[in-house]
Amino acid sequence: MAKFKASDPCPCGSGQTYKLCCGQYHNGKFAPTPEALMRSRFAGYALGKIDYIMLTTHPEHPLYRKDK
Repeated sequence: MAKFKASDPCPCGSGQTYKLCCGQYHNGKFAPTPEALMRSRFAGYALGKIDYIMLTTHPEHPLYRKDK
């Protein structure tokens, strides 16, 4: 996978840069709305951010796993 830069368009499709969009959530900021959370999870899948996907998956979800 090519190196993804903070100045690249966010994979979630918002039209913002990754840094100003989902990048802040991938770096620890709490997603303030359900839409922001879902967009950030989509971007997380697109960028292979497995730790973020695991962190934002509810433990009672049938596909939840503690291991990678």
